[in-house]
Amino acid sequence: MALIHFIFELFKILIQSAIYSSIIFFGINSLVKPKPGSFLYFFRNKKMLTWVSSWGIISFGLFFFMFSYYGDHGLGDSARIPIGHHREISQTDIMSHIEPKNKGVIYINEFSITDDYVYGTLEKYNLDLNQNYFVYDLKLNTVQLFDQAIPFNYFLTSKNVSQESAYQTFNYHYNQYWNGWRFWLLP
Repeated sequence: MALIHFIFELFKILIQSAIYSSIIFFGINSLVKPKPGSFLYFFRNKKMLTWVSSWGIISFGLFFFMFSYYGDHGLGDSARIPIGHHREISQTDIMSHIEPKNKGVIYINEFSITDDYVYGTLEKYNLDLNQNYFVYDLKLNTVQLFDQAIPFNYFLTSKNVSQESAYQTFNYHYNQYWNGWRFWLLP
């Protein structure tokens, strides 16, 4: 499945880079009136070279961006959402998880994302954990676990974290982040 997704991404990169290089090509040829002997004058006269070279450069740029922190959304059965401070929420085989430095892998169920915190409910598959709620501090890369809602809500209030947004599943947050302009303009 990951191989099919990877091939689709390569095909998407080729199409996107062809569109972007066409925009550059027509922009240079119609909007810019370069002086003879200038750098842009050379590219304006070498139309095919301009299009092919910009296509190649953009293709490589999009390919490398696809594996960056902001561009990697997972392949095949894995998916990920960048959530800030170079942290991520991952999902493999429908199991969403975080990896804070103080606890290892923790499976999460529904959650909310703020600038510095992710908080919500834990998945029942955390066999070694007896808690129901979590707060993931993105700055410190640590997680705080809670048994009951009262200390959990008190902790969020003490950190000035807004609790107005409802907890949502990984799929909801994934679609909020990756759909729209990111789907069409990025690999």
